[in-house]
Amino acid sequence: MEPQTPSSWLGAAVRWAVLVGLTYGFWRWLAGYLLPFIVAMVVAVAVEPLADWLEQNGLSEAWAGLLSLGVGLGGASAALALTVAVLARELYHLAAVLPRWGALAPGTATHWMGAVEQWSRAVGMGPAVWGRDWSGLTRLLEQGIVQALALVGRLPDGILTAVVAVVAAFFLLRDRHRAGRWVARWLPGGHHSRWWGVQTAMVSGTVGFLKAQLALIGLTAATTTAGLALIGSPWALVAGLAAGLLDLVPFLGPTALLAPWAVVLFAMGQVAEALEVGAVLLGVALVRQMVEPRLVGAGTGLHPLLALLAVYVGIRLFGPAGFFVGPVSAVVLKALAPLVRVPPKAA
Repeated sequence: MEPQTPSSWLGAAVRWAVLVGLTYGFWRWLAGYLLPFIVAMVVAVAVEPLADWLEQNGLSEAWAGLLSLGVGLGGASAALALTVAVLARELYHLAAVLPRWGALAPGTATHWMGAVEQWSRAVGMGPAVWGRDWSGLTRLLEQGIVQALALVGRLPDGILTAVVAVVAAFFLLRDRHRAGRWVARWLPGGHHSRWWGVQTAMVSGTVGFLKAQLALIGLTAATTTAGLALIGSPWALVAGLAAGLLDLVPFLGPTALLAPWAVVLFAMGQVAEALEVGAVLLGVALVRQMVEPRLVGAGTGLHPLLALLAVYVGIRLFGPAGFFVGPVSAVVLKALAPLVRVPPKAA
């Protein structure tokens, strides 16, 4: 092994800087335009094992790709339809109960506001500190409505993205072997094995991260649903799915749903029910803490500390999307590390 010289260190630093800059530029300026094809790659990789099995049993690449894509989308659609049916039943029951809660809410709110006012005066804090003016809450509600309307306005773009992604996924499945041979022809002879190793590491790491996140979301939804069902909640599935979706938001998760729920129950005098919801929240948190490090580490091959750093940097640079962008970028950079470390003479 040749000793490392200052020039080789400088060359490696320059290559790393260029690689990190290209990664940042891709997510900042190109990923939005290439989103359908990124989704297509994820879908194609997810159903590729079924396509390979169908090819081994005599089907052509085109038919294997079409059938595997159809099975994957059909299974996802069936699961979504079943979930929507159960949700509709639980939401109907919730709609019947909400008027009773609405009748109790004013009296409960008056009671607690009076208690808070008495406590604030006892400690020397005036009512103005607590802001009887609800303008802040009103502005927050208005912003939520505006964002919801903006989301509805983007639905046509979402449909177009989905259609393009499905078509692109089919072509990726059909021509995946041909594309691999085409890339191999353009690579220098000594780089074939190295490139395929890098490609395998990138694909397996990225897919592993996505699978780990989906598994964590599913775990949160399942444990929340099971816990609420055990305490007899009639809205176990609705709350469980909401907790799973909130798990997409960094540092929120099921706490953003279950903690306010327990507080409201306690404020309404239902202390036992509040303690039960708090116990469910504690149980979900314990299960996640036991499973998450192993699941994410095994899926991505990243050290938990590196994965945490990637999430933090990603969120600081890209906002909530950085929760996915950061770890995926870390996986890609880790896979490309062998190419960066190649000495200039060997390259």
